[in-house]
Amino acid sequence: MKVSPSTYYRYKKRRAAMGDRGLKNTVLREDVRLLRLSTDECKRVLEIIKLDTEKGAKRIAEEYNKDADKPRRLTDRMVYAELRRLKLNTKELRADYLRRFGPDQPRLAWQGADSTDGKNGDGS
Repeated sequence: MKVSPSTYYRYKKRRAAMGDRGLKNTVLREDVRLLRLSTDECKRVLEIIKLDTEKGAKRIAEEYNKDADKPRRLTDRMVYAELRRLKLNTKELRADYLRRFGPDQPRLAWQGADSTDGKNGDGS
């Protein structure tokens, strides 16, 4: 087989779960998942980050899923993709985010940068 190792093991897992039918049917092979979080989900993730910036995507997803019902659960991949999109995918970036915006107001990266960064327009 001329496929990458990750594809091979994905096919192997699918064949073990569904048999030959899982490899033949292209509809069954589609792994369609929603990767973007809703605004409410994103706000909740940011609240979790405010409580502890040391948590990574996996622990953020675990914390989120404690309160979420079954269809609204997040995977660690979904959380990590959202953290990357918001440019909050490292502990340092999350800590810097809290320093800039403070723990009181949740601001998303797409809502604009903080204009009061201590620099005046006259260069001082």
